[in-house]
Amino acid sequence: MWRDICIANKTALLGELEQYQRQLEELRQALLAGDAAALEAVFAEARTMRRAWAEGKLS
Repeated sequence: MWRDICIANKTALLGELEQYQRQLEELRQALLAGDAAALEAVFAEARTMRRAWAEGKLS
């Protein structure tokens, strides 16, 4: 079943995977550079999104 869902939504899934890979690469680069400010920004954004989701502001 999941195979068919993935194939049917290939374009959307590939777009999401590419975005996720870009975000992971940004995080990787921040870690390599020891960029504390960039890491804090990632954590702050994640916290904001998590809270919005918990409050039902995101679906």
